[in-house]
Amino acid sequence: MSIAIREVLSFDYFNFLTLAAGKNGIENEINTVGILEYEYDEGLHPRRKFEVNTFVITSLYFARNNPALLVDTIRLLYRDGVSGLIVKKIFFQELPPEVLAYADEINFPIFTYDQTATPHFEDILFQLKQVISFDGKQKILEVLVEDLLTGKPVPESRIQSLLYRQEQLKRYSLFYLQPDRLNQPIVHWLSLINNYQHPSLFTSGISYRQGFFVLLGLKKHTLKEEGVPSITFVFQQIGLPSDGFTIGQSLDYHQPAELKNAFSEALISAQFGQKAQKRVSKYGDLGIYQLLIPFYQDESFQHYSQQLLDKIRQNDPSKKQKLWETARSFVHFEGNLSLMADDLDIHENSVRYRLHKLKDLLSNEEQALSDFALYEQLSLAVKIDRLNAE
Repeated sequence: MSIAIREVLSFDYFNFLTLAAGKNGIENEINTVGILEYEYDEGLHPRRKFEVNTFVITSLYFARNNPALLVDTIRLLYRDGVSGLIVKKIFFQELPPEVLAYADEINFPIFTYDQTATPHFEDILFQLKQVISFDGKQKILEVLVEDLLTGKPVPESRIQSLLYRQEQLKRYSLFYLQPDRLNQPIVHWLSLINNYQHPSLFTSGISYRQGFFVLLGLKKHTLKEEGVPSITFVFQQIGLPSDGFTIGQSLDYHQPAELKNAFSEALISAQFGQKAQKRVSKYGDLGIYQLLIPFYQDESFQHYSQQLLDKIRQNDPSKKQKLWETARSFVHFEGNLSLMADDLDIHENSVRYRLHKLKDLLSNEEQALSDFALYEQLSLAVKIDRLNAE
């Protein structure tokens, strides 16, 4: 997985760099870094070529006595697929205008920095390699997830290179996995997931908060019209235990533009699983919890639940919270009188009597509550209260 120059610059460490030319090339991708000092010392016959997508650091020492070499040097670097150039201001405090103009023309980014208050080449190389490393890429992927979740525009090209790794997918699901305990570094699981090879399945793992996301998709060339397999299937293939995680699963999607929904759904499903103590929770099965999980802690939701349930608790004629027990059972068993009677260890007629009391208590002067309206109100209040308690 490669990283764009723009994403490297998002790390605070590189604030000392100033973009001098080639601003339209900051999406160029970086796979490695290198130093250019003596390669062009004998003219335009470099001793070695740089690898494609190399980010090069130089003081332009080789051209200190011959600035005319610079334009052709940029041309050769561009020809070899170099991503961009960082110039330390030792021999050239300002680059010649023709060099800057040519870099702008070919969208070749050139950055400069002063030698007085900035690090050595070796320090910059080390930091660049750290960013390009697995940990650095994971940090950039976390930013990508945050941008998607908060609705910031993300170019599809970056999704393809960062998340899809240029793979074309027919359909995909997102999973969020919360480990019960960190008996292994998350990077251990992610490295196994990202290195998993399968002819028709694609996996990509991203660390996020105290867990990690897994993108699991069917590759475009897959002939069978089948659904995305479960994450437990993939874990079995990789040799990882799946029983040590709370797992939330999104709906299936087809387009990269739908990733925001998928990330959000996987996260919500995992949060529900934590509350309900379920190993695997699918977004499509959550019902009203799809809406409640993101918002139940908001003041308006809390107030609604509190004022309704306090009214029940404070106005129970028996003073033994029987109406409150009945309200919880009513919601849990979705109004099934037989199951409620068994749960409360009372006759069905007693269940009907208590429900009648609840309707009287919660009705207003203008209109009495129907059974449906009673369930509607109690369902929201009880489920919000349950989320607070768990």
